[in-house]
Amino acid sequence: MLILAETLHRIDPFAIRIWGDFGIRWYGLSYVAGFFVSWLIVRALAKRGRSQLPVARAADFIVTIAVGLVAGGRLGYCLIYNRPLLVDFSADFPFWGVFAMHRGGMASHGGIVGLILACMWFARRNRVSALHLLDLTTIGGTIGVFFGRIANFVNGELVGRACSDKLPWAMKFPQDITEWASSSKWSADHLRTLEPVMQLEPFNRMPGQWTALVDQAVANPNPDTGQKIHDLLSRVVDATQSSDPTGNAIAAQLTPLIASRHPSQIYQALMEGLALCIILLLIWRVPRKPGVIAAWFLLGYGIFRIAGEQFRVPDYDVNKLEQLTNITRGQWLSSIMVLAGIALLWLWARRDVPKIGGWGKAGRDQTPPPPARPSD
Repeated sequence: MLILAETLHRIDPFAIRIWGDFGIRWYGLSYVAGFFVSWLIVRALAKRGRSQLPVARAADFIVTIAVGLVAGGRLGYCLIYNRPLLVDFSADFPFWGVFAMHRGGMASHGGIVGLILACMWFARRNRVSALHLLDLTTIGGTIGVFFGRIANFVNGELVGRACSDKLPWAMKFPQDITEWASSSKWSADHLRTLEPVMQLEPFNRMPGQWTALVDQAVANPNPDTGQKIHDLLSRVVDATQSSDPTGNAIAAQLTPLIASRHPSQIYQALMEGLALCIILLLIWRVPRKPGVIAAWFLLGYGIFRIAGEQFRVPDYDVNKLEQLTNITRGQWLSSIMVLAGIALLWLWARRDVPKIGGWGKAGRDQTPPPPARPSD
């Protein structure tokens, strides 16, 4: 259930919960929506003669970039932000941490790399300009980013930095309490403040029992105690997502204990998604040389990501370079994107090739006809 008219974030990440932690999540639906909109855009451009891609190949193209985007995003997350997943093997499905996508974890920079490789592969198979295919992904891509950032907000992940309670749109995320028990951010003092919460239904801890458990974890750290604490904290987060009297009581106790934060996911949705989409639409109103729109995407996304990172908590551990420069890993990667976008824009705009695309009236006559499909 969506409960938005409150400071405390209480949105259920499941659109439809079938049982336990299995169901249809808003995060997954955001990807489906993004790919569907991308297909509509590519198909419309192809039908209007604004693309080299035949209409019949539009769906195949979207499936290809979907595979590249998801694979690249997940591998990028594991390599850049959470390397322990690469050696996380277990007897439980899906057996390897890399495949445990239901736990979350995607990297947009890795997704972009995967998308580029997918476009190159599809272009070679279908004798279409790879740069033009990259251009085709940009508009739908920004809409996908918009949906994805909204899904990040729904999940209560990639949260913003702490801010004043007086900020009218500040949010409090109950997921913060799970960070208090993480190995890198362990805070017994914060955990002890949850004593009144743990005495409520459905936890029913006796007075002092929760504090004793935290003290035990401090005096004698062991995986079993840590897991028990983590499981209880996860139950608290889940309970806040209910609008029944129990959920409301837990939320009322929890709200004063959690810091207010910038809803950075919304900031990024508006910048990296909506604003960038509008900019690219304005640029591509008339035909452009292949690759020019993709270069503008790299440039624009990088700039907006650097700006958005100012309000977002850095991802996981911060290395020495980030500590010295006060520049996050996402900002370093985005700076590379900006430089690449500038260089590629200069290079691709100077090429002696026909202009392609454009959704305005001037686009139709300047788009080369689609090539014949190669024989298998």
